[in-house]
Amino acid sequence: MFRRHHLDSGQRTADSGQRTADSGQRTADSAVKTMLSLHSLSTFISRLILVITIKRWWQIRTLKRQWSDDRSLRKAAIKKDWFGVLEVFHFERSYMEIKRGARLIALS
Repeated sequence: MFRRHHLDSGQRTADSGQRTADSGQRTADSAVKTMLSLHSLSTFISRLILVITIKRWWQIRTLKRQWSDDRSLRKAAIKKDWFGVLEVFHFERSYMEIKRGARLIALS
């Protein structure tokens, strides 16, 4: 009877050790999964920042091109005495719209 109890006790100790090892393995697996999810989140965030930066750059590029086109038209209108164009096309209003667009880009 004592011997059987002693074996059961040893068996329990071995099972307990196995459970502890399994628990340690699960903890390690959990840590690896957490690290992988943090890495994928970090990768996603860095790519999102890159996309936002490219979008802003493209919007600013578009506004600069619009401003350049407006200045070119104004110079051509002055040079060729197209006073009708100068009266109809409001450069100040166009400038204010471009400036407003640039502010919106800066705030977003």
